[in-house]
This record gives sequence, C-alpha cells and structure tokens, in this order.
Amino acid sequence: MNDGKDNAYTMRLAQAGHIGDGKPAKADTVISQYTDDREDGIGHELILPPDIRSAVDRFLTERDHADALAAHGLNPASKFLMTGRPGTGKTSLAALISRRSGLPLRTIRLDRLLNGLSGKTLENIGILFDRMRFVPCVLFLDEADSLLCSRRGRDDVSEMRRATSLLLQRIDDWNPMGILIAASNMPELLDPAMFRRFDLRISMPAMTGNLAEEIIMLRLDEIGMRLDGRHFENAYEWGSRLTPALIVRTVDGLARETIIRGGDVIDVDELGRRFGRLAAGQMRDE
Repeated sequence: MNDGKDNAYTMRLAQAGHIGDGKPAKADTVISQYTDDREDGIGHELILPPDIRSAVDRFLTERDHADALAAHGLNPASKFLMTGRPGTGKTSLAALISRRSGLPLRTIRLDRLLNGLSGKTLENIGILFDRMRFVPCVLFLDEADSLLCSRRGRDDVSEMRRATSLLLQRIDDWNPMGILIAASNMPELLDPAMFRRFDLRISMPAMTGNLAEEIIMLRLDEIGMRLDGRHFENAYEWGSRLTPALIVRTVDGLARETIIRGGDVIDVDELGRRFGRLAAGQMRDE
C-alpha cells in the first residue's frame, strides 16, 4: 500500500527518468485534462471466481517483487485486459487493483481525449502517455472498443484508424511502473492486434444462482442484516439474471426500507419479486 513515502516504483522511476520535484506535479496537471480521479466507489467486497481471483493475485504479486525482477532484467506484469457484460464488476475490479497496488486510479475520459480537429486526437494521446511516465498510476481505459476497435473494414475517418494505431504503439511502450487496464463490453469489436499486448486477459463471469446467493449473503453480512422467508431459491434464480451491481443495489434498497420500519430481517420473497421485476425489464430492454 502507498503510505505517502517513496516505494520501489517511485524510486526506480525517479532514478530512470531523473525526475525533479516539480515534474510529477506538472505531469499530473496535464494528465488531469484527459482523466478523472476515480475514488474507490465499491461499497461491498468484490466477489470473484477462484480462477480469476488467483490470476489477479499473481498479477499483483509481481508488483510486490518489482526490485527482485529488475535484478534479472525483468519487469512486473503491468497491462490487463478485462471483458464482460456491463455491470459484471470491471470498474470495481480496477478499483480493487488500485487499492491493493497502492497506485491512484485514473480513468480516461474519452470525451476529453477524442477531438474532431485534424490531428488533435493523436496529439492528446501522445501528450497523455508522454506524461504518464512521470506519474505511476492505474490508468483505466473503460469502453476500450471505442478507441481500439478493429481497423479492418472500418468506414470512419482515417484519423480514428491512426488513433488506434498510435494507442496500440503506446500500449507497447507502457511504463511498467504503472498499471494499464483496458475494459470492453464488446471484445469482438477489438482490434486483433490488441490482445497480444496484454499480460493478463480475463473475462468477467456470467451470473449463476450460486454466485447470486454468495453476493446476497455477503452483502447482508456487511450491512448487518438477515434474510428470511419461504422461497430463497426463487430469489437466487431471479438474481442470476441480473448483474452483481444491480443485485447489491436492490439488496441495499430493501435493507434501507426494512431498517426505517425498525427491522433487521429482509423478506426474501419481496427480494425475489424485486429481482423478478428488474429481470423482466432487462429482458424487454434487450
């Protein structure tokens, strides 16, 4: 964790780049033009399948041994690609990686990075990544397909094809003292050249009844509430048709109503009904 003191990342970076006291602050000012500081908005423990949690743990363990790896001419893994449906926890996982690595989370704002003026998008990408070497962080490229979609058969302007090529080059040249995370809801649109550039690639899991149950029970334990009623299996079945974020939001909403009424036991049948209504609406939207 980052306790405000120099760590292996900042010391090695300063030594390599001969960074003066003012350079990180100046670089951070520029980076802020194209990113947002993203606080750790996750209000509950992120539940991951064992294989994904193990892969993330290995990725972060390398960060803890950066100096030992450097002694052998190696860098820790630093580039991470996540795919999966909206709401499956990609942003929450980026926040978890930021928290565990001790590096601040910065989220690219595509509306600031993209510019209709000729050459401006390319200039913005270049400026952003040039400055990143001075400020190690977790750089989160959400909706990566917007900038990294396949260059084959694209009917948009050549400017965007050049932007994709430049971004791929910048990913190749990424400073391993930071962590680059790209997330996509539509991996089929991504440029094929993108996948080989990442050290770790994971697909966030689809929901199941067992996973929905685990999320519900863990959230109840976190907020000091209990679940009671007749049809637990119905709640878990309906929950399996939702995203983790929506499950937690629904549990929290019913918990607030229950607490206001003076109780601490959530009616599982009412929870199932609410899940069912949300799932039905979701299916209509699709």
